[in-house]
Amino acid sequence: MIPYFQILNINLGPVAIQTWGTMVALGFIASMLFCRFLLKRKNLNHEVVWDFGLAGIVGTVIFSRLFHVLFYKFEYYIQHPLEILYIWTPGYSLYGGMLGVFIGVLIVMKWRKLNFWQYADAIAISAPLGLFIGRIGCFLIHDHPGIETNFFLGVKFPDVVRWDLGLLESLLALVLFIVFISIMRKKRFYGFYSGLFLIYYSVTRFALDFLRVWDGPMAETRYLAFTPGQYFSILIFVVGLMIIIKRQKCEKPL
Repeated sequence: MIPYFQILNINLGPVAIQTWGTMVALGFIASMLFCRFLLKRKNLNHEVVWDFGLAGIVGTVIFSRLFHVLFYKFEYYIQHPLEILYIWTPGYSLYGGMLGVFIGVLIVMKWRKLNFWQYADAIAISAPLGLFIGRIGCFLIHDHPGIETNFFLGVKFPDVVRWDLGLLESLLALVLFIVFISIMRKKRFYGFYSGLFLIYYSVTRFALDFLRVWDGPMAETRYLAFTPGQYFSILIFVVGLMIIIKRQKCEKPL
């Protein structure tokens, strides 16, 4: 079992930096640097990564917050509308963030007149690295507690041993990143990594959400027994599958 410890802030002298935000930022930077490495290796415009990053950050903040407000705490924010703008407080959706990154990056690609799938696949290969690091932040603050377990990866919360969904998502992202690195040597059609990333993440996310707390103050928002994340997982899975099916006829590799 993993002992329970919570690190909400990282103290640098008189300055306290939020742990979760710091880890998300580090994950974002790591994925950008790795994406830049991939693009440079393929003789593509690797400096455009910084444009992707800026557009992705803006899109992530807007859409991840919007998704959380609309699908997780809608009734609360209707009563406290000003708190929607409190972006320094908890309340973000990863699927909303993914949509925000997609929209931001798409705008940059249109502006720069880039080949969508060449760059999308490089981003998809790099994304699990960012998720691995960012979800460590979720684990350190324990904002995604799960149901009770006796598994060795269970965390000894103050009440009982529970799954920690942040830890599990971090480990699963690391697995996907290792898989991507392992299979990169073989030539693939454009869109392969994008589709595979969406399929893998949607399936694992759908399964993991069954491990979330079902009742009490720690319970996850649910509609007809499914979380908002599970509904979006179904949608993302279909999108990923369609990408694989439609793009597999292309002969050009990443």
